This record gives sequence, structure tokens and C-alpha cells, in this order.
Amino acid sequence: MKASLNHKQWAVLIFGAALIVRLIYLLQIKSNPFFLSPMVDELWNIRWATDILEKSFFGDEVYFRGPLYPYLLAFWLKITSADYFWIRLIQMFISAASVSLTYLLGREFFSERVARLASVFHALYAMLIFYEAMFLIPVIFIFLNLLGLLILARNRDNPLKKPYLLAGLIFGLAAIARPNILLIVPLLGLWLFFHFRGKIKTRSIAVLLLVFFLGLFLPIAPVTVRNYVVADDPVLISSQGGVNLYIGNNTVAEGLTMMMPEIRLDSRISWDQFTTAVADYAKEDVGHDLKPSDVSAYWTNKAKQFIFEHPDRFLGLTFRKLVYFFSGFENSDQTDIYDFRQYSSVMSILVFDYGLKFPYGFFAPLGLLGLWLCRRRFKELAPLLIFFFAYIPTVILFLVTARHRLTVIPVLLLFAAFALIWLYDQIKKRDWKRILMPAGMGLVLLIILNINFFDLGFRNEPQIHFNLAMTHSRQGDYEAAIREYRLALEQAPSVPSIYNGLGQTYFNMGRFQDAIRQLSHAVSLDSEYGDAQFNLGLAYMEMNEFDRAERHLRAAAELMPDRAEPLINLSEVHMGKNDPASAVDVLERVLDIDPDNHIVYTKLGVLYGRAGDTAAAFGYFDQSLQIAPGYAPGYLNWGNILLINGDTTAAIDKYQKAVGADTMITEPLYNLAVVYIRTGDLANARKSVEALLKIAPDNKRGLQLKRRLEN
Repeated sequence: MKASLNHKQWAVLIFGAALIVRLIYLLQIKSNPFFLSPMVDELWNIRWATDILEKSFFGDEVYFRGPLYPYLLAFWLKITSADYFWIRLIQMFISAASVSLTYLLGREFFSERVARLASVFHALYAMLIFYEAMFLIPVIFIFLNLLGLLILARNRDNPLKKPYLLAGLIFGLAAIARPNILLIVPLLGLWLFFHFRGKIKTRSIAVLLLVFFLGLFLPIAPVTVRNYVVADDPVLISSQGGVNLYIGNNTVAEGLTMMMPEIRLDSRISWDQFTTAVADYAKEDVGHDLKPSDVSAYWTNKAKQFIFEHPDRFLGLTFRKLVYFFSGFENSDQTDIYDFRQYSSVMSILVFDYGLKFPYGFFAPLGLLGLWLCRRRFKELAPLLIFFFAYIPTVILFLVTARHRLTVIPVLLLFAAFALIWLYDQIKKRDWKRILMPAGMGLVLLIILNINFFDLGFRNEPQIHFNLAMTHSRQGDYEAAIREYRLALEQAPSVPSIYNGLGQTYFNMGRFQDAIRQLSHAVSLDSEYGDAQFNLGLAYMEMNEFDRAERHLRAAAELMPDRAEPLINLSEVHMGKNDPASAVDVLERVLDIDPDNHIVYTKLGVLYGRAGDTAAAFGYFDQSLQIAPGYAPGYLNWGNILLINGDTTAAIDKYQKAVGADTMITEPLYNLAVVYIRTGDLANARKSVEALLKIAPDNKRGLQLKRRLEN
């Protein structure tokens, strides 16, 4: 029977259907705590994108990760005014477009029926919806890979150069999103060679391959040049490869989570601290500074050392990760996938674990069956087979999570659709002999792939509560945060990071004694927990217990030698103890860590000014404002020192510049009014007071000046 819709109409229809499902999902999850508070890799990408917009477009270090997605995210932040819903909606359009690409790809390699069924599977595949709504790479990476495969498929009998240049460009863009695709593209090039051999001249094949790989490296070249220009290190794309390889292959690795024997990797360490920590460890071990490429090579060699010295453990670990890759359980790495079902009826319907681990536990057996049924069509299906089988090692060499295996899902769904239609057709024909063996294979795969091997399937309930608590705390819902921290502690009473989070929440509420109790518990469990020592020092500062604050801030500074915050607060402790000389010494140490910290230069300017060394003070103020010309407190404090020294005219100039730098700041307006009153310029004094009260109508000091001027 002839289909009622042609292929173009179906492509549009399935795009629309997929988009509607995704829009419903977005509307449902708007109310969940994580929607406006991204965490882990999502937060990393948001911060990177924000830095691109606010600090430096090109940055000043080698890219640690592929930069394509953060730059796209920066563009979306800009055009949406950082509205997370609209950014996620943009991603849902891309996600829905990938569904249409799966359909079009299915038409190239299979039948219309298979293509349509696979596109329906893709439109409703829960993990694709889940992750492509997050601020993560898969949304663009999957789209680009499907598009690249489709261009190759449509032109596999076309020897013209333009399509292959375009396909190379697409895969090049995919590479600067996630570089591991570079391990697969050469195999696709090899397929092109054998596919065209005997059909066109060898010289023409060489030209096509040259054009294909030229297209591949065109998007990559600017990234390589940029890495060399800004950091004097010709890293091809990013420097994380060696670190990732070692995370997946070391003496404590288990294949599911980030684990390194040298560095503690848990909730207390952020991504930016992690990259610094792995670099610092490598530098300390070799005894000299290393470029990012050297750091990557260091960890690569560590991974090789593990592999060659413990081949039995490596093979066992690799086998475990292969089992994990095909297991139906969705191993989450951002937030618990199964717990997330409570926020969306779409997700609760499309993902579940009731013995059958849907969707992967259903589609993976079907897909593998489809691959076996297509075993005699390997030449015809070569691009899909190469992509699927070559991508698997790029996952199992590192970590196996639901997110990292997403890339092959659309291809797997094509084979799953083929298997389901094949089984349906054989049942319809009642060809029981032909169906017996494949059906038996499918049943065995269905059973095996839904068994939790090697402890897979463990749900980390304390981590769920901990993540919720952190999210509530960041959103200012401190009571909800405390409830979640308490629930986490009921199940994990010896985890320092939970006590630290609870202590931070109490601190934010102004309950400093409660904060001290929780933070002290964290430190008692782990005295080398730098963040807990730091937070405990801050809490004691608020209680004016400066000796205790100093002790914990010093401990934090020793434990976190690359962070300026403990030392900056230690300088405040010294000021509280009326010891400005020690405060100066500490702040000058900060500049060794962070030589461009304009706030520290301003603080030093204030301290030297109070000590009467105006030359040094003005030098520090000037340095601060050279680094951050719009830093209003720099002008304000400079003006204060000038006023103390009797230079009224210069003080007025600095106060005016402070007002110009930040139109919402009130202190320079108050100081201007006071100075104008002293000099008898009552008209300008009134203008300053009026401007102050316009910003803060209830400002007591401003109201006092107003009454004084009226009298």
C-alpha cells in the first residue's frame, strides 16, 4: 500500500512531533530545582560561555575540552539574555532536527518503513530528550554526526568533490565539539577508498580523500592556531585526552565514575579545581613546569603504564566497561535519571526500570539482533557499521555512562527498527523456522542486557539528596536545602562534604553557631578538606573570633595554595586584630597567586594610604584601575585617601569617576555631598543627595544630609 505521506512530508511531520514531545517535557521540568541551577558539566559549560562573553572571547589557555558547544552556548546566552528556558528550547529544535536526520539516514540504508519506525523511536527516546535538554555537548554532537553520515550516504556513488568537502567540514565541527570522533573519521575515509576502488581512477579517489580530510581540518585549524597563539602550545583541539584516558584506566578505576588514586575526585572539587589539580600533580611529579600538552602526555603515559604493568586488570576492566556499555541500566553522571522521572510525566512514561530497563534495555537487544540480521549486508551498510563499532572503543577506553553512549543510539535505533519489522514480516508470513533462531537470540539478549552485572544499577540516594540540597541552597531556599542535607546525612553520616554544605547553608542564613558546629564536624572527619577549613574560618570571622578564624584560614591557604580567597579573608582577620602590617604581607602573597586581582590592589592601596604611604597607595590604586577600569570601589577608595590627605579637588574627581563607573553605588555620592558641603558648594551637594536618594530613598545618611541642607 502506498504511503499517504511522501518522504519530505514525513521528515517535517516527525520533526514537529518530536518538537512537541520535547516542548511538553521542557514545560514540565521548568519547576524542578535543577532547571535554573545547572550543576557539574552543565555548570562548567555555562561558566565557560559566560567567560567568553564577559572576560575574553579567545581566552588565554589551551582548551581543556572541545570548544564548539561553549561558544554556541555563549551565543545563545547573548541572544536570549541568558534565559535558560529559551536556550533549552533552541536545543530542542536541534534535537528534533536530529530525529529527521535519523529518518533520512534510514531511507538511504534501509526501507521507508524502517526509516519511519526508527525516527519514531528516536522522537520518543527518553535519554536523548533528557540529555539534549541539558547544557551539554550531545545535542550538537549527535546532530553533526548524523548530518555527516547522511551527506556521505547520499553521495556514496557521486565522485564530485563538493559533497565530500562538506562532509569533512561537518565532521571537523563535530571534532571541535568532542575530539574522539577523529578516531572514527579515518576509518570512514578508508571506506571511501575501498568503495570507489574500481569505479573511478585511483588518482580521483586520492583527490576525493584529500578534499574530505581538508574539509575535516578546516574547522580544526583555527582552534590549533589559537591554542598556539594564546598559550604557545600547538594542541590540536583540547588537552583533556590524557587525563580522561587515565581516569578510565588506573588502579582504582571501575569504569562508571571519575576515579584517580592521586587526586580525590568528589563533590568537593569543581571542574576548574580539577584541571588545576591534575596539572599541578603532573608538574610536581616531574619537577618542572609543563605545558598542557605535556600534562596530557604525562597522564597518557600513566595510563599506558597501568595497561602494560597490569594487563590482566586492564582486560578485566575493559570487559566490565563493555558489559556496562550494553547493559540496559542508565548510569547517570549529572543527576539521577530514574529519580528525575518525578519531575516529568513524559520521562516517567519513557524511562523506567521494572526488570525491563526501558528504553536501552529494550532497544539495545533489538539493535544487536538487527546488526546480526544485516551481517551479509556489511558492504552496503559499511558507514553505519564503521560508525557504530568504531565509536564503542572511544567510550569503553574512558568511562561508560548513559550520556557517553548516546552518540550511537540513533544508529542502534535504525537496526532495532529493522529487526522489529523483520520479525513482524516473518510472523505475518508464518515462517516459524526462519524466525526461531533470531527470536531466541533476541530473547537471550533481552534477558542478559537487563541483568545488573558488577554492581551496576546501584542508586546513590545520598548523592540525590546532596545535589538537591546544593540546588535549593543556591536558589536561596535554605529550609528546603537543610531538609535535603539531613536526608543525605541519614544515609551517609560520615561524608564531610554533606556537613560542609549544611554548614554553608546555615552560614548563608546568618546562623553562624549552627554553621560552626556542622563545619567543625566536616573538619573532624577530614582535616585536609580545604573548603571546610575555609568556610569554618569565615564563620569564626563573623563571630569576631579572630584567633580561631586565623587558624582555619591558614589551614585552608596551605591546603589550597592556588586559591586567593583564604588569604584575602586572612588579611581581613589581621585587620580585625588591628595588625595592618600582617594584612599587607598576606595580600602581597595573593598577588603571587593572582597577579591581576584588581580587588587586592585596591585593598593594598587602602592599607598603604592609612599608613601614610600615599605614593605606594596611589600606585596600587592606579594598578587596580588599569586592570579593571570600571571598578568603582577603586575610584572610591582612592578618593577617600586623597580626602584624608586634604586634596579635595582630586578626591571629587575620583568620586565622580566612581559614580560614572557604577551608577547604582551610593557611597561616592554621599562623600561628594559631604565634600561639597565642606567647600560651600551647596548646589552640587543637593544634586549629589538627590541622586543618592533616587537610588536608595530610605538611605539614613542621605536623609540626614537632605535635612541638613534644607535647614
